[in-house]
Amino acid sequence: VLVDWRPAMAAEGLSSRICVKGLPKRCDERRLREHFELRGSEVTDVRVMRTREGKSRMFGFVGFRTPEQAEEARSYFSRSFIDTSRLEIEMAKSRGDSELARPWSRHSKGSSAYARTHPEAAQAAPEGAQGALSGGGEGSGSAPSRLGKPDAPRPDPKAKDAKL
Repeated sequence: VLVDWRPAMAAEGLSSRICVKGLPKRCDERRLREHFELRGSEVTDVRVMRTREGKSRMFGFVGFRTPEQAEEARSYFSRSFIDTSRLEIEMAKSRGDSELARPWSRHSKGSSAYARTHPEAAQAAPEGAQGALSGGGEGSGSAPSRLGKPDAPRPDPKAKDAKL
């Protein structure tokens, strides 16, 4: 009788995958798999993340049979090298994990920078979400939003004749 252990492990928050950062530009899935199979653990899947143009984003994921094997590989291969690139390894987190960093890029939906560069997306968002994305609004007690409101020019504090 085969028992699938993955749902139980997912419920406990344990991951059988690791995130490998700092890969060389020319590292592919085959080479990454060979590197992590040196220790003798069973690698189930490997993925090097790429841009739409096919260029490596210089990080990837390696999956193992059990979370224990993933943790052992993380501790063993942490700070190891492929070519001259030192690898940084951490346990992979799922996309919706609350421990993930908040999006900050102007290209990431959900970031305040995205809301400033895409005002139509901020207007389409619910009223509560729009205030959170734009940094507050009228009467929120925070700094005024810069969406559509140009500020008056400020004097240069480094100028010799600047009056503060």
